[in-house]
Amino acid sequence: MASSLQKGANKVRLHTENMKHLYLIALSIAFVAGACNPSKSLYTKGKKLETAGMYREAATYYYDALRYDKRNVEAQIGLKLAGQKVLNDYFEEFFKAYNTDKNKEAVYAYRNAEKYYSDLNDLGVYLKWDDHYKPDYEDAKNKYLEQLYNQGLEELKRNDFTSAQKSFAEITSLNPTYKDVATLKETAKLEPMYQQALNYMGEKKYALAYEQLEKICRFTCKYKETEKLKAEAIEKATFTIGFFVDDKDAKNRELQRKLASMITDEIMQSKNPFIHVVDRENIDKLLQEQKLGMSGMIDEKKAATAGKMLGVQSGLFINVTENTFTKSGPSKLQRTGFEISTVSYRNHAGETVLRRNVDRFSYYEYEASASYRVSADFKLVSTETGKILYSKSYSDTNTDEIKYAVPTRNVKLNQIFPTQEGLGNVNSFRSMFNSRQELKSRDELNEHMLREVAGTIAYEILQFHKQMSNGQ
Repeated sequence: MASSLQKGANKVRLHTENMKHLYLIALSIAFVAGACNPSKSLYTKGKKLETAGMYREAATYYYDALRYDKRNVEAQIGLKLAGQKVLNDYFEEFFKAYNTDKNKEAVYAYRNAEKYYSDLNDLGVYLKWDDHYKPDYEDAKNKYLEQLYNQGLEELKRNDFTSAQKSFAEITSLNPTYKDVATLKETAKLEPMYQQALNYMGEKKYALAYEQLEKICRFTCKYKETEKLKAEAIEKATFTIGFFVDDKDAKNRELQRKLASMITDEIMQSKNPFIHVVDRENIDKLLQEQKLGMSGMIDEKKAATAGKMLGVQSGLFINVTENTFTKSGPSKLQRTGFEISTVSYRNHAGETVLRRNVDRFSYYEYEASASYRVSADFKLVSTETGKILYSKSYSDTNTDEIKYAVPTRNVKLNQIFPTQEGLGNVNSFRSMFNSRQELKSRDELNEHMLREVAGTIAYEILQFHKQMSNGQ
């Protein structure tokens, strides 16, 4: 009997413990599910706030809960109730502002109501909209627009263009077709640039004036006299250059002509609208006809004569004074390297044994170099006065060096070393066997060097023109 009672008690205790265990598991699952469900958590917080009478804050939490999960019915109900109160508050704010002639506050209270109503609609929560405020809103908006419009006009009169832009932009946001606000908005934006361009024109800073006028043209070139001023700025800032080389220097004549062509290319690529370069062939033809050469061209009279005939304001005189190419090598040295490998074999006991093999090999190491050196004088001379506007002496050397190795027998490059211990700078050693074996030609070195020279001279001419055209 006692045994049966004891067994029954044990069953009851075991059942109770199992139920507790299952309850704790269910509680844990519910806690985790709540923690992993932001929508439910946000709704719970909103409900607490609503209970405390903080319906605006509650509506925010309900709104966020629905953004996470539009199927959260409790959040939908909560937002509909709390949201209607919020919407009514916006209407109340509008009513108070309108009846105290605070038109700006009234307009934005009503617009806030519209946005709030629309945002909740997007989430499937439909509030009751009160249409009878609409006529009062239109009245407040028209009064505020008139106020903004007059304010913007006054700001324009004071040349307070930044404030005017803000006023007209606000009008556009409320009514894009209001009066002539589109034109006034354009004026507020473009007039400061236009006035700055006029100031630069008056100061003879034509390149800066052109930059301002170009900014205006990004919107419209029809603003006031923008197109006319642009043409005038280009005309007054235009700088025409002719290139002159010494035809008597047969050794460097072609090189000088090549430099002239490269400098022209660099200037053209800059897309500077002010600098015009006279075609080389026309210059050569005219110089030959008039029997004018480079020699003595710096003389004021000859420079002025050439300038008038060519229609250029300045002449760039190019005189290459050095043009040399030197080559040395290749030197040849016989050296020894080591091919190291690991081979495996079975010993008499049938075990796999590794053995290190070191095989010597001979190779030839070659070294060679080539250099191209150029020196040149450049002078930019005014053809009106014969005055040297800019001068530059340029001298530089372009060098190419090679070092390579050739083995006397076939070797595996991934197994060769400079020492039999397998030490030393292995990567550098192996790279010699894959290195380039041909030096760059004179033409290759020449081309690279001349491009550098031409780029430097073109850049400095552009900088000189910029300073000159801006009165610096």
